[in-house]
Amino acid sequence: MRRVFFEENVPRPIIRKITDETQSLSSISREGWEGIQNGELIKRLVAGNWDVFVTADKYIRYQQQIGNRGVAIGELPTNRLSLLEPISSEIALAIRKVGQNGYVTISL
Repeated sequence: MRRVFFEENVPRPIIRKITDETQSLSSISREGWEGIQNGELIKRLVAGNWDVFVTADKYIRYQQQIGNRGVAIGELPTNRLSLLEPISSEIALAIRKVGQNGYVTISL
């Protein structure tokens, strides 16, 4: 089962739309990690054996050494639900296909 973690900036309706029964998921709010800086967040995701971290934060790739961290990152083009809904199937596919330590940018 693939473990997918969503940042708080990802709209909940999109999370419900792009996940399926083959994925275990959580989020910053569900874990009580509000206010955690990105570096610490990535460390916690690695320690918790999460497979994919989904975010709309376009700067995380520049702020963090993604390298061999053990968690893939999926970057959404926006956090606006109206723009994400039409590409929800592409988002779901990208999350399923991104490899360990990968970084995928999902475009509009």
